[in-house]
Amino acid sequence: QLPHISHTIEVPTFGKLYSILKIQSPLFTLDANADIGNGTTSANEAGIAASITAKGESKLEVLNFDFQANAQLSNPKINPLALKEYVKFSSKYLRTEHGSEMLFFGNAIEGKSNTVASLHTKKIHWRLSNGVIVKINNQLTLD
Repeated sequence: QLPHISHTIEVPTFGKLYSILKIQSPLFTLDANADIGNGTTSANEAGIAASITAKGESKLEVLNFDFQANAQLSNPKINPLALKEYVKFSSKYLRTEHGSEMLFFGNAIEGKSNTVASLHTKKIHWRLSNGVIVKINNQLTLD
C-alpha cells in the first residue's frame, strides 16, 4: 500500500536576502541597506517582509536625510491576506510619514491609509495630513 500523498505543496524558503550600499565622497556619504526575508511567524501564517533604510550625511546640512520603508505581506490560513507598509523620510526641511494596510478577503478588499507631510523653513511651516479608508464589496465605499 502506498503512503498518503498530500494535495498541497510546501516549498522551503530562504531566510533573508540583503544588500548594503555605501558611497563616500568628500561632499556626501550615503549608507543604504535593503533586505527581504521570510516573515513566517507560525505554521499557519506564511509571510514575506522587506525593508529599506538609507541615511545621507553631508557638510551641506540641506543634503542630510533619513529614510525608512517597511512592507509585510502575510497569508494566514484562517484570516485574509494582509499587506502592510510604512514609509518615513526626514531631512532638515521636509518630513513625511505614510502607513497603510490592505486586507484581501475572498470577494472584498478593505484598506486604510494615513499620510502626514510637513515643510519647515524659517518663514514657512506647512503640515498636510490625509487619511483614507476604502472598502470594496460589490460597491465602493470611501471614508
